[in-house]
Amino acid sequence: MTDQTKRDARNYWNEFSRITHAKTVADLSSDAIQTYKHKIYRNATSPSYIRARFTTVKTILNYGLKQGQDIDNTSHALLLCKALSPPSQNGVNPQPISRKHYRALLAKADSKWRAILLLSLNAAYYPVDVARAEWDDLDLAGRTLVSFRQKTGVPRIAMLWIRTVKALKALPKTGKLVFTRCDGRSARSFQHPHPCCR
Repeated sequence: MTDQTKRDARNYWNEFSRITHAKTVADLSSDAIQTYKHKIYRNATSPSYIRARFTTVKTILNYGLKQGQDIDNTSHALLLCKALSPPSQNGVNPQPISRKHYRALLAKADSKWRAILLLSLNAAYYPVDVARAEWDDLDLAGRTLVSFRQKTGVPRIAMLWIRTVKALKALPKTGKLVFTRCDGRSARSFQHPHPCCR
């Protein structure tokens, strides 16, 4: 298990505990699980976003059960968690943005969001990929991007458009990440502006 996987697991469990308001497995209820499920679905950026969280929660509970920790309540919690079913890949219903609306977004975007929009389309990046983009991934002079998927290590390569390069060059370099929140901290994804930016 990599350090990143461990961090993700810790973050997903803390998120689960926070949303369900459960300090112990005995505190979990059907209503709390449903609240958690709806919140994750509402915030989801992709099916894998949901799957990673639901699988992690169940794995941690299963581990506790195997260790003999509070067997009755942990078993009951796992039973409740059967409701945490991620969508199938085939269930995804993408809604492509029209060229007209995309251009309207670009026209209204500030320099940071213009770069985000252009890089996302140019490199086929998900919001989480944008958040993880590093300056070292980019060769602006050569107009190339080379990065590696965090989980699989598979390379992702893109030839950058001239306007993408121009938008990226307009950004300040404040650290290794290309994009940060307005408070300078890293973001989990760039699906919409962070509350601190509003």
